Amino acid sequence: MKKRILFGALAGVMLTSMAQEISLEGSPSSLRILPGAPAEFELTVRNTSGKPLTLVGQTLQRALFPNGLPGGRLYDWNGKAVRCSEGSGGLVVKGNKPPCETATVVFSAGGSWTVSCGIYSQGSCPIQEVPPGNYVGKVQVETLACVDGQEKVIRQELEIPVTILEPQAEDAAYLRVLEEAIASADPKVLKGGSLKSRPLEWGEVLHTRRANAEALCLQRFPTSTYAGYVLARKLLDLSDWRFKLGTPASAIQAGKEHPEWATRSQSDVELFNLVEKHIQGGNVPESLRAVLYGYYGEQLILRGRAAEAEAAFCQAVKEKPGDAKGEAYFTRAQQFLEALRKHGE
Repeated sequence: MKKRILFGALAGVMLTSMAQEISLEGSPSSLRILPGAPAEFELTVRNTSGKPLTLVGQTLQRALFPNGLPGGRLYDWNGKAVRCSEGSGGLVVKGNKPPCETATVVFSAGGSWTVSCGIYSQGSCPIQEVPPGNYVGKVQVETLACVDGQEKVIRQELEIPVTILEPQAEDAAYLRVLEEAIASADPKVLKGGSLKSRPLEWGEVLHTRRANAEALCLQRFPTSTYAGYVLARKLLDLSDWRFKLGTPASAIQAGKEHPEWATRSQSDVELFNLVEKHIQGGNVPESLRAVLYGYYGEQLILRGRAAEAEAAFCQAVKEKPGDAKGEAYFTRAQQFLEALRKHGE
């Protein structure tokens, strides 16, 4: 029998009183995650009624997190991306008039609403309370809609199979050491809620004030799956417009003429060495393939190791990721592969 957990509710979804007028789709169709590791989930709601639907009220969306759901979300309204903070952010129509009179948002016929969420399932629960096994995650959505001039609350849900994997080898060893570090933490150096004595929780596997999880992971378990998540957070977000990147052709040329430039910064060298060691360990999380291999390939280019770089870029473009940071690395890896064909020799 599958266990049932509610791993979160994604908000801002438009529904009518007739469920067949709306399609609700989840991607991926199932999740496989290590305890405490993030997972990307995307929910798409499509208006298949053949007519525009009117959205109303001060609670066009609600986020229901019965068991804790950390992580920022990206709301995409018909192609327009808006970054929201943690919690129940989203689209709200406010006014003093009755809801159906204040409605200004129309869900166009054939339009869709996509919500991408970083899910740390059971974020506030001790790891022991959600052991490895097969579960059913229930995504619950509700909204206020104006149907025949009346305000109505519409609810719908989608079930997603969730497999929590049994940590193996370095992953299991890291969790054991992290639990020991947390148990032996000196309360005098802790602040706020961290003073409370409690076991290792899901949201603390990659970061916690009760122990230096990042340093512990990278120094002692650099080839663990968890180390991939820690490293990816340290890499630049190339989707940020503030980063002015040189062209792949110029990087290739620099790697040929001045490979020593890539080793001028000790911190850059240390980060590269960690990423290289992690990749060679063979436990790169699939969701981070574009980021880690994309970064690694470019650093190899700058070091004059073009043949190895091409193999790394090929790994980076195996599958297009769903997040903005991953997509930026994916696109740049594609550009490098094209440049290598033109300027690699």
